[in-house]
Amino acid sequence: MEKQKILEITKKNFNLSNEQTELLMCIADDRNKEMISLYEWTSKINESCTYVDKKRLMEFLWDVAFTDGVVDKYEDYTIRKIAELLYVKHKDFIKSKLR
Repeated sequence: MEKQKILEITKKNFNLSNEQTELLMCIADDRNKEMISLYEWTSKINESCTYVDKKRLMEFLWDVAFTDGVVDKYEDYTIRKIAELLYVKHKDFIKSKLR
C-alpha cells in the first residue's frame, strides 16, 4: 500500500514513465539496503535541494505515512528525524503533517 503511494507520488510529481518510476524504486531499494543512517540520504538532499523542496518532501513523507490511515510511532519518529536533519523548521514540519 505504501509502496504504491510512493510510486504514485514519484510518477505524478516528477513526470516519470512507469518504467522510469519502477527503475528508480529498484535503485532506491538497493541503496537503502546499503544505507547505515538517515544522514546519508539527508546530506545529499541538503546539498541539492532548496528549503521549498524540503518542505514539499515533508508533505510527500506524510502522504505516504497516512496511506493506511494510521501513522505509527516509528513513522512519526522517522519523519521527525528527517525533518531535523533537513533543517526544516518545526512550524513547517507541523504544517506538512496537518495538511
